[in-house]
Formats: sequence, structure tokens, C-alpha cells
Amino acid sequence: MRPRLLRASLCALSALTLVACAASAGSQQARVQAARSRLPLLDAMRLGRDLGPLPPLTQLHLTLVLAGRDNAGLTALVATGAHVPAAEYAQRFSPDPAAVQRVISALERSGLRARWTPASDDVAISGDAAAAESVFGVSVHQFVAPDGTRFSAPLQAPSVPVAFRSTVTAVLGFDTYPALRHSALAHGDGIEPSDILDLYDIAPLRSAGLDGSGITVVFPEGSVPQQNELNQYASQFGLPAFNVTTKTNQAWGAALNPGDQGFADSDGEAEMDLEIVHAIAPGAKEVVYAGANGGPDQLPVLFQAIANDFPNAVMSSSLGINDCEQSQYAADETAFDTAWKQMAGEGTTAYDASGDNGAFCEPGKVGVFPDVASPDVTAVGGTTVFQAGNGGYAGEAAWGDPVDQGGGGGGVSNTFTEPSWQTGPGVDTHGSNGMRQVPDVAGPADPISGWATVNSQGAQEVAGTSAAAPFWAGITALIYQDLAQKHLSHPGLLAPVLYFFAQNPSGLPEPPFHDVTTGTNLYYAAQPGWDFATGLGSPDAARLADDLEWYETAHPQGNGT
Repeated sequence: MRPRLLRASLCALSALTLVACAASAGSQQARVQAARSRLPLLDAMRLGRDLGPLPPLTQLHLTLVLAGRDNAGLTALVATGAHVPAAEYAQRFSPDPAAVQRVISALERSGLRARWTPASDDVAISGDAAAAESVFGVSVHQFVAPDGTRFSAPLQAPSVPVAFRSTVTAVLGFDTYPALRHSALAHGDGIEPSDILDLYDIAPLRSAGLDGSGITVVFPEGSVPQQNELNQYASQFGLPAFNVTTKTNQAWGAALNPGDQGFADSDGEAEMDLEIVHAIAPGAKEVVYAGANGGPDQLPVLFQAIANDFPNAVMSSSLGINDCEQSQYAADETAFDTAWKQMAGEGTTAYDASGDNGAFCEPGKVGVFPDVASPDVTAVGGTTVFQAGNGGYAGEAAWGDPVDQGGGGGGVSNTFTEPSWQTGPGVDTHGSNGMRQVPDVAGPADPISGWATVNSQGAQEVAGTSAAAPFWAGITALIYQDLAQKHLSHPGLLAPVLYFFAQNPSGLPEPPFHDVTTGTNLYYAAQPGWDFATGLGSPDAARLADDLEWYETAHPQGNGT
């Protein structure tokens, strides 16, 4: 295993060798290339066939995203990594019940049905297409995309009625185009659990008896993980059995199972996420929210369900929308941020994979994806990791493969402004014009140094930033268990605390990052300090644990009290 990783490092040493190594992966990345080539929605509508309006009596299921209270106070709270209990969050920051009830009454007078759970940031509505189109000022048509995909979409962006605009920030559900991002890449052998413990200084935490017990890690997934494959992984690498719960609900769309059309596109993704966390924190409880396959508008609904159900947890997302910001998915972007902000405010540390298209949100267009642009989630980019002869860390480069056109996502948001905490060496050196910069951190994502996993295809090496996100989640589970045992709290949004560490404050035990300074993400170069290719870098887990213990002891504003 380790000699193979050493050979992987040799693959990165010369352009000619890189071409040969990448060519060996070849067709194994076909399904990822297919996802990358999927047309954006507006192009699919323009180039496909318009089959005409939805029949007026077609039943639609929509979601209204609600405005919370005291947004400035919530932003200030999470800017230090602080959080509050769920009950206090509901009282201070959740939507105003009286205002929501006025919206519900107006919807019901228009012939729509509405369901709202108090303190939730969304309202589920349903009813005839004709009534919904009238309320939200749209005409929904049926289409067949050039690749044969059938979907429905509005001819214009939905408009929230003037009377609702102080309470409702977005309406989701008219669009069923399948533009979700599945980003697991297939390759060969991969990093095994014993390797990852040495590569990122995780072994001291495990030797101290930490295994993630008492910590819950939650995953949004497109498909249901297959238990027999998880069992095989645990057996193969001598790990304890998985503790997995899977949740499905039509409110956020159907999950894919073997035999379903489209299952092949997501096969292995759910297993990969759970297996990577299990390799690092085998005692953690893992909860899968599976679904959102009816269209990208369902994904924020799934995220909101996680926010409602699991305060004070760890969350790893490998799902997202494969398109640029401020496109047809502006409403989804608002909804993602609403869910991320609630998670942060209630103590859930969330990670989101930045994507595998390098700096490009569409072919030839530099930008970031709608789900990862939010300042209320910790965005994870990608690296190529090199293993030393003794199994330890030998170095990293930014992941950017010009042959396969893959790389860690990163760039400047054109929607969200730069949060107050995003400061430190390297930040703003490319000229962000005061906008949010992505990613915050990075982890191993290059297929050259991918992860050993088990899925329905058998043993496979997979990669992508969708592997880097659960990598960070697994390390976080160990550290949060350590903090809990010492009767300390933990951050909600972790990114502000990480940027604080990057400024090397007085008293910080040790810098917790591997600063990646070589390579590119196909556009932006890695450099000293923060950069658009790898953020602050990858973690030294033992040092990060010491730093967070120091922070939670010395900085009570960050301990959630």
C-alpha cells in the first residue's frame, strides 16, 4: 500500500509522467466527466424540446424559505465559532411565528396547502400547478434535454408576492432538472485507514483512546448506503462495525437504490463518505439523509431537515449544485445559506466539498458553486498528498490535473460578501473585491493519492473533494470527543477559529496547518498562507486538537455559552 503511494508521488514529479499516470485512470473517471458535461439548466431548456405547459391540475410540492430574526446578531454569534442551544436559537433567531402564520393563511386562501413546524426555516406547500403558478408568477413547462433527460422548469424565475417578502426569502421546487453534483472519482488501490493515521498525525489521538464515540456525523446523500459493502470495508481493515442510521422522506425527494435509473452516477459516494469517517473515527454514529433526486431544489430542503434534526453535530456534504452562482439557482443559494447558518448557530460544524472542476463552475467560466459559497459553512478544497518512506507526511500540492481537467474548487463568490473573520496571511492577495473566498481548508482529493473504499464495484480507490470533506469531519469527531471528555464545548462554524489560528495568535500551542505552496487548481496557484487552491491548507490533527483545547479554554466567547 505505502509503496504504491510513493509511486504516486513520483507520478507528480514530471509533466510527462503525469500524463502517463493520468492516462492510466482514463475511463475509470467516465461518470464524473459525464456529470461535468451536463448542460446548465438554461442551456438544457434552450437546446432541448419544450413539450408545453404542465397540466393545470398537476400536483406540485414546493418549499418557502423563511427569513429569520436578528440576522446581525446571529452573524456576530457564529463569527467566533460560538453557538447556542436549539431552544435558545428558536427563541432568538428562528422565523417570527405570527408573520409565518399570515403567509400560510394567504396561501390557503389562494387554494394551496401549507405545513410549517414552529422554529423551522421553511414551509412545505402543495397544490395544483395552476394555483402555484398564479401565486408565484411563473409558467412551468415540461422539457426533454438534449441527452434525453425529462424535467420541468419555470420559464421565468418565481417571484415572491410583495406581501410575503419580509418573511419569505425564496421559493423552491418548480425546477426538477437533475443538476446535482456527485463527485467520487474511481481509480485503483488508495489510502487505507492505517495510512491516514500517520499521514495527518491522527495516530496520537487514536492512541489516547479517542474514536469519535458520543459524536454524530451527518451526511446528505443521493443514494442509500449498502450495508453489506460497509461490512466488507470494516472486515477488510479490521475496524469495528458501523453504527449507521439512514433517513428518507418524500419531503426532500426520493433516494436512489440499486436498480434505479441514475444509481450508477452516485454509486459508491455514500459508502465512501461513511468509510472515510469510519477509518478515522470508528466509534462515531453516522446518520445518512438520502434523497434529493427529483431536482436541485430538493437539496436545500434536505439540508434544512438536517439543521432541524441534528444540532450540535458534525456534518459532511459531498452533494451540491453543478452550476455557477446567481444563475437559475439563486433561490437555492439563499436556502443553502439559511440551513448552514442555523447549523452554525446551533453548534453543528458543517463541511462542504468545493467541487472537482478546479476553479471553474462551468466550462470556461471561473466561479464557485452555489452551495459552497456561503460564509456559514467551512469549504473544503483538494490536494495531492505524498507519503514518506516511513508512512508519514512527505508533502502536498494543490490538486489540478490538466489531463482530466479535474481539480479542487476555489474562487471568489459573486453573491456573498467577505465575512469579518476571513482575514490572515494570503487572504485578499488575488483581489476579492470584498467578497467571500473559497475554500477555507483542503484535504486529499487527487485520484493519484485517493482513498481505498468498498462499494458495489468491489474494492476501489476514490477521490475528489467529496473525499476531503468527510476526512475533515472524521478528524473533527475525534477532537470534539476529546473536548467533551475535558468538559469543554466546541465551535459551531469552525472556519472563523481556523482563520484565527492562521494569524498565529499569542499563546497558540502550534500552527495546525500544512501550508500547501505548490500546484494549481487549474487557474489559481497555491502560495504561502491562504490561497484559492487549498485555503489555509490541510490539518495536522494532533496539533489542531491542542489548539482547539487552548481556544475553548482561553476564549469563552467561542465556547457556546
